[in-house]
Parts: sequence; C-alpha cells; structure tokens
Amino acid sequence: MLILSRRDEDCLVIEVHDVIDGENASSLQRQLFDLIEGEQQNSVVLDVHAPLLYASALTVLLACHQRADADGHRLLVLLREPLTRTVVRLAGLHDVLNIITSLPSAGRSVPKPDLPAARSLSITMAAHHYLGLQRGLALLARFEYAPADPFVVTLTLGVGEAEQACWRLSRELLQAGMDARAGMGDVRVWPAPGRGVSGTLRLRIGPEGDGALFEVDRSRLAAWLSRTFDVVPPQREGEHVDWDAEARHLIADS
Repeated sequence: MLILSRRDEDCLVIEVHDVIDGENASSLQRQLFDLIEGEQQNSVVLDVHAPLLYASALTVLLACHQRADADGHRLLVLLREPLTRTVVRLAGLHDVLNIITSLPSAGRSVPKPDLPAARSLSITMAAHHYLGLQRGLALLARFEYAPADPFVVTLTLGVGEAEQACWRLSRELLQAGMDARAGMGDVRVWPAPGRGVSGTLRLRIGPEGDGALFEVDRSRLAAWLSRTFDVVPPQREGEHVDWDAEARHLIADS
C-alpha cells in the first residue's frame, strides 16, 4: 500500500496511490487517521491518485472527513480523474468531501471550496426517519445556508430527485438545539445519545404526535453550522439583508 505525505506551503498533503477496495480499506483508514491526528497544520489535502472509487473508498473518505472535523482540521479531497469526481457527485458527496481538482500554486493558500461569503454553504449527510420508536428509512439530508437569507437554514430531505421535501429552519434554533431541547410549535430540535462521541441531533417537524422525526449526526452538523457563523456572525445577520427589497415585497403582497 503506497501512501506518501509531505508539507506543501501551509498544509499537509497525503498522497494515496492505491485503489481503495474492501481488502485494504480498514488498513488504509487507520494509516490516514494516524497522519491526520498527528498533524499540526490546519489544512489537510487528501490527494487520491486512484482512477476508480468503490463504495469502500467513499466510506474511507467520509470517515477521514469526520476525523479531521473532530480534530479541528479542514480536509480537502483532491480528485485528479474526472471519473472519480463523477462518482462522488452521483453519490451526493461533492460538497460533503470538499472536492478540489488541483493543488494550489506556490505562494497561494489552500483553496476554500465553499466558504466565500457570496456563496451558500451546504452539507449533505445521512438522516434516519423514525416511525414510533423504530429507526426507519434512511434518507439524504441537505442543509444549505445562504448569506443573502442569513436567518434561515434550508433543509431538504429525500431519497432522490423526485421525492424531496424542503423546510426552512431558524439558524438560531438549530444552534440552540445542539445543547438542549429548543423550538416551539411545529419545529423542535434536541440532542440525543447515539453513535459517535457527540451523539445525534433529532429534529421533529410537524405537530406533536403527527410530525416527522429525523436523526442526523450532531458533530458533523455542528461543525458545518459553525462555518456559517464564520461567514455571517451571530447578531450581524441584519447587515446582510436587503431591507429595501424586503419592503418592496411587503408592499407588493399587501
């Protein structure tokens, strides 16, 4: 198994030259974890040279992303082959894994794929729908934040393009729900024990008894939510609102 690591400018670059499959995935993941955990730089680039990505490779990349988040690193995945980028995009993981297509040139900082204030931030993760006390259907949950709509996080849940439901949630409510039960009416959020160090986050959308209950990874969502506060700090949301446009909408609707 061929893994090389070097420091490039202000980041650690880890090169993976083997195809990741079911036979080497566990061993490779342990080696990558060791390199990420021992790193002092803030940014880590995982440079994947393999021409193909199997399901086991996506699992390893997601695990490394979660490990880097837990250790306070920003992990970017460099995919050189168009086919590998297509596989990641079809899996709905392009934004989750922070895909880049080339290393930064000398003298330039590591690229930030989704942090510019003019662009929205998004994260896609697994969500589980609860039916009574039973963990039911697994869905994809996509959380999106646009600085132009600074008070709101948009949640899209579904199993495919044809079957999706969308809700607008208060960013402040999501933040409060990370540590304690929060919300009122048709939207409630609270932390719950579960897999991983930080457990899970539960969201109930709809009236008590008839609403839909979902569960997502709390630590991953908390890390993503903190990035939205880097773009638009709390208590400064009003600076990003076009109040003239809002007034025009109100007049038009009256």
